[in-house]
Amino acid sequence: QLPRANMMGIHIYCVAFLTFFQFFIQIQAFSCKNFDSHSGATFDLTDISRISGQPPFTVEDGDLPCTTKVEQNFTYIFNVCGAVSGKLPKACSLLPGVNTAGALQINTRGTYSDADDYCYVVGKYSEASTQVALLDSNDPTVGLQLTYGGDTCQDGTQRKFHIQMSCADKMNAVPTHALELKHCEYTITMPSVYGCPLECPVSNRRLCGGNGHCA
Repeated sequence: QLPRANMMGIHIYCVAFLTFFQFFIQIQAFSCKNFDSHSGATFDLTDISRISGQPPFTVEDGDLPCTTKVEQNFTYIFNVCGAVSGKLPKACSLLPGVNTAGALQINTRGTYSDADDYCYVVGKYSEASTQVALLDSNDPTVGLQLTYGGDTCQDGTQRKFHIQMSCADKMNAVPTHALELKHCEYTITMPSVYGCPLECPVSNRRLCGGNGHCA
């Protein structure tokens, strides 16, 4: 029989090893496409993420509602949990780091030609740096938000690109708004069933079978 001191040492070692192993598994298991909110709700974004050859998500917007000033519109192309797919605009194709860009902002400068367009990497995609969170920490059925960090603005502020995927009874995910609500932070609104927890099933192509909002 081992001395009591040795037994305690082995016990501490085993607890430490198991704690580290569980932490390692949690880190390895994290996936942008399969998000566990740890509040009884899980999300699967696999089917919404565009793959090579598919066109990226595109939206043109910028004018803030309910303000007297008319803000400039920009075109945003992006992907969900992945780098921008498909053929890139001419102004973006030679940008440094564009192959890992999760979101791009294009300033057409109000001209018909794309020769003088400006393009910026407003969000870089990587599994490690992408942030995923609930839109409402108290109610997972509201939806979730993805955040990419991008290049810096001229004043040194890091750009941030937020994709707000609200839960809605819409099978097709289409971005509806793209607004710069804060300096160098761009918020995309994209309501669909993909913003709903898997615990809110889709049947007959309707969220919860058309019987209301799942709670």
